[in-house]
Amino acid sequence: MKKEIKGISDTRERILTAAKVEFAEKGFDGARMGSIAKRAEANQALIHYYFESKENLYVEVLHRLLGVNLSQIIHDTVEKLRLGPAEGLYAAIYVIVNSQLETGGRDYHRILSREVAEGGGHLDSILQQYIMPRLNLIEGVIKQGIESGIFECKNPFLAVMGILSLVITYESNRDKFRGTEWDGKLYGGGREMFLDFVLEYTFKGLSKAGRPVEVPKIGSDVIKALEALVEEIKKQHI
Repeated sequence: MKKEIKGISDTRERILTAAKVEFAEKGFDGARMGSIAKRAEANQALIHYYFESKENLYVEVLHRLLGVNLSQIIHDTVEKLRLGPAEGLYAAIYVIVNSQLETGGRDYHRILSREVAEGGGHLDSILQQYIMPRLNLIEGVIKQGIESGIFECKNPFLAVMGILSLVITYESNRDKFRGTEWDGKLYGGGREMFLDFVLEYTFKGLSKAGRPVEVPKIGSDVIKALEALVEEIKKQHI
C-alpha cells in the first residue's frame, strides 16, 4: 500500500487509493474510516470533509473503478475511424481486454466480488449509467454485422455477455491459479495471447455456418488510436 500511494501528493486521491484497498480487503461493511485514514496517512477528519460518510466514499470508489464512460469513448472512436461492424467489434474487444487487464487489477475484482456478496445495492445506479450502455453498444455492433450478412447469431446480447464474462473471469481468477500447473497455460502468454484468443473465440462464434473464421486485419493507424484510447482510460482510474 505504501508503494501505491507513494508520490500521490493530493490528499483526496490518497484517500481514494487507500479506500480502494480497504474495501477490497474488508468489503463495505468491514471497512473502517480510521483504517483508511491510516493507510492514506491522512487525518480522519479530512475523509469526512471530502466525502462526509463511508458510504459516499465507497460510492466514489465504485464510480472511479467502473464509471469511465467507456461506451461513449468506443463509439466516438469507431465513428471517427469509420469502422465497419467486424472492425468495430475488434476495436471494442481490443479496448475491453486491454483496459480491463490494465486497470482492473486485484482490488477491482475483490471489490466487485464483495459488493455482489453483500447484495450489490451500491451497483444499481452504476450499472444503469455506465455498464448497460457498454453492453448495448457492443450488441448494436453485432446487430449491424448480422444485418450486413457478416455475423450470424440468435441472441446478440448473450454474445456480449459471453465476451465480458470471459474477460472478467480470466482476470478475477489470476490469483487463484498463481503457482499452479494452470498458471502458465492461462497467463504465460500475457495479454496478447489472451486478446488473440478472445478475438478468435468471438468471431468463430459469430461466423455464419460454412464460412471460415475471419478475424479482421486491423491497420497500424487504428491500433495506435486504440492504444491511445486505453491510455486515456487508464488515467481515469484510481
